[in-house]
Amino acid sequence: MPTITHGLDENGILKTSQTEVMTLFTEHMTRRFARIPIDERCIQELVSSGMNTLPMAANAALEEPITMDELLTVVRKGKEHKSLGQDGICHEFYRMTWDIIKQDMLDVMKHVHG
Repeated sequence: MPTITHGLDENGILKTSQTEVMTLFTEHMTRRFARIPIDERCIQELVSSGMNTLPMAANAALEEPITMDELLTVVRKGKEHKSLGQDGICHEFYRMTWDIIKQDMLDVMKHVHG
């Protein structure tokens, strides 16, 4: 399994230690998802619903590998001129190059889901 051994921080400074790389990842994820608004009332309702674990059927479904059909559905449903992530690559790129990149994309998603 490949390992991330280095990364650049916001100032372009190379970080190479395992602790520094983990810190970069944590900071990135915090910046990326900190903007998601959270309705505290909904969280409390979810917590108090009494469901402490996912049903086994739901767990099994979450463990299934991503299929080509699922990946294609995401690419097709994407809004025009919108990027899937911070890389700025918009849905049109994926749609236009789908026949060329589809297997590579599926391999990446399977590795990430892994």
